[in-house]
Amino acid sequence: MKSKKHTVQNDAAQQRLLQYLSGQMDHATAHEFEKEAENDPFLQEALEGLNMVDKNADLNNLVQSLNSGLKKQIGRRRKRSLHTYKEIWIYVAVLVVLAIIVVTYFVVTRLIN
Repeated sequence: MKSKKHTVQNDAAQQRLLQYLSGQMDHATAHEFEKEAENDPFLQEALEGLNMVDKNADLNNLVQSLNSGLKKQIGRRRKRSLHTYKEIWIYVAVLVVLAIIVVTYFVVTRLIN
């Protein structure tokens, strides 16, 4: 549920950013958005980067392609981190089995002697 809320907030922020860049905001709203950007370094970077883009470029498609690329990268990192946790548990299980075998060996040899 939290991730859906986060996505909705990101979509709303993205829409506001695109409206600002395309000049669809009235002067007062644009001024408020600029003040908001002064307090948010991430938003400042986004504005600077998107202002460098050719004005004839389709900003919606550009932002969507950037978002999809970012989601793919994040997905790969999550899979990689889950994979390492699985590997750690496999190593721990192997070590436990080896420890049981060694202890059993010593117990059996003492019982025989």
